[in-house]
Amino acid sequence: MKEIILCKQNEKDILDINPSYIKGLKFHYVSEMVDVLKIAIG
Repeated sequence: MKEIILCKQNEKDILDINPSYIKGLKFHYVSEMVDVLKIAIG
């Protein structure tokens, strides 16, 4: 797993994580389900 889709409200929590723990991961922050589909389908 290299890409993670999260609710935009969780962005602040990810910023609190030590960058070395999430190195190599790409986070997508969304506010609507349609955004999830756009990212997932691509």
